[in-house]
Amino acid sequence: MSRGSRAKWMFNEVGGLYLQFLIILALMVIFAFFLNSIFSIDDNELRIIFSSFFLAGFTGIIAVFRKI
Repeated sequence: MSRGSRAKWMFNEVGGLYLQFLIILALMVIFAFFLNSIFSIDDNELRIIFSSFFLAGFTGIIAVFRKI
């Protein structure tokens, strides 16, 4: 592997890791927002329903991305 192609490979690898890190941070903020709004609900049954919808939606999104 030549020096230029090694540098290009390392740049692509580090850029991909940085992009994954940014995606994880964005998901963390979104999850914190939704979970905070879910758990601020006083009614226990409604909280369980919304958390079930949240988990079902999250699972559906994961399934869609696995198909792509």
